[in-house]
Amino acid sequence: MIKPSVSTNSVKPWQNLVSSPLIMFPSFAVIVLAGIWWLTLGFIASERDAAIQAAQISSYQQADTYEAHVIRALREIDQALLFLQYAHDNAPGNYIVDLEERSLLPPALLFIVSVADDEGRIVYSNRSTGLSNVAGEEYFDSQRQGGSLSVSKPQQLSDMGPHYVHFSRRLSSADNEFDGVAIVSAETDYFVSSYESNLLGDKGLLAVLDQDGVFIARRSGETTSAGESTDYSQIRFHDAEALDVESNLMTNPWDGVARYTSALELFQFPMAVVVGLSAEEQLAAFYSSRESSLILAGVGSLVVIIVLGLLGYQNQQLLKARRRALDVERANLARVEKLALHDALTGLPNRILFSQLVDQSLHRARRNNHRLAIAFLDLDHFKAINDSLGHDAGDELLRETAKRLTACVRKSDTISRFGGDEFVALMPEINSATDASEVGQKIVAAIAEPYWLNSQARYVSASVGIAIYPDDGEDEETLAKKADSAMYLAKKEGRNTYRQASETT
Repeated sequence: MIKPSVSTNSVKPWQNLVSSPLIMFPSFAVIVLAGIWWLTLGFIASERDAAIQAAQISSYQQADTYEAHVIRALREIDQALLFLQYAHDNAPGNYIVDLEERSLLPPALLFIVSVADDEGRIVYSNRSTGLSNVAGEEYFDSQRQGGSLSVSKPQQLSDMGPHYVHFSRRLSSADNEFDGVAIVSAETDYFVSSYESNLLGDKGLLAVLDQDGVFIARRSGETTSAGESTDYSQIRFHDAEALDVESNLMTNPWDGVARYTSALELFQFPMAVVVGLSAEEQLAAFYSSRESSLILAGVGSLVVIIVLGLLGYQNQQLLKARRRALDVERANLARVEKLALHDALTGLPNRILFSQLVDQSLHRARRNNHRLAIAFLDLDHFKAINDSLGHDAGDELLRETAKRLTACVRKSDTISRFGGDEFVALMPEINSATDASEVGQKIVAAIAEPYWLNSQARYVSASVGIAIYPDDGEDEETLAKKADSAMYLAKKEGRNTYRQASETT
């Protein structure tokens, strides 16, 4: 009698339990729901970060635009004062009529142009203000001792009238004695008239304040004010040279509104501009989007849990793969860029990167009206080192030269190698040609120190040519030619020295 065979693949009880729909489907539902909500919350966090970054950048960009607008207005006001000052001091007769006929004074619709004599009596005004004497006013009395631009605190010419800020310059007699004051008065609202609700919202901020922390003008929505004070030292101002343009989220103490606030100090004027974007308004679209995302995620979880779960998981894997590929691509691009823009031997910027840096520095120099310098450097008798000790020793000398040159300049300066034994130094901001000469002396002295090559002391020297912007040229090509000519003059006059481009003419 043959016995029936026993199957070796019989299913165990725990396997039946796991494969049961009562366990498998709820477990799968929990996993899918977790995936959906994880993706949803991650998307919300990403959207929030993007909204905040957009608000920060927008605040800075609008502050930059507002700064240019205010500086342009201040320069126009000061230009009118300078015309009055020059005409009074140099032009005979009724100089004010002449200035009016030539349209050299600002429009009476926007500004009050006045002239006061040495006793403070108003002898001319293009508008009736009710003031006949300004003696005792700070903007008048300050001009007795000096001739620079004076800016008053906001004042009301009448109890119910608008606030004005007064700009003044000294008028002098033929013997240079105090002879009165030229005054341009502007309504404080003028400085915040560029407020645009479609950009700044109803709770945004435009403000101009002086260095004592007094607001010359401030506007939020349709509300304007002037004369209030704040702690100037607590305001974080943006550095014009900094790469970081993100604004600060701060609760403004004057009205308790949280804003992304950007502040810039004005060049050549003792004031600053402040721009703020209300966090509530800037993030309103994000909060609306977040609510919609939560509702959609909830409905989707209930209606199409399996489909959305699978798609969400696949999408997440795809995103991760893309991020990894992007990270690899970025790393490769960074390596390629470094190789393309830096000298392989010394690690210094090469000619291409140096040219970009010069172009940027010239742009800043023109905008901020300061000097910069370019110094061309050539090692004297370098070929003799290569011929006698070999290229390895020559390469070591070049690397050591790069270190010495870097030590001779500031962190803000740049040393570049163009190839062979040619180096160039960029000093993007100097006060005078003397600053560049001091760097030239340092370079000559540093290169003259002995080099230890193959356990032997070897000596080389440097010939340096220096060109100054804007004295020697206003573009990179001209400055380079002038610096190169100055370098060859240094070689011609005995080497181991430096020469200024001005010495070649």
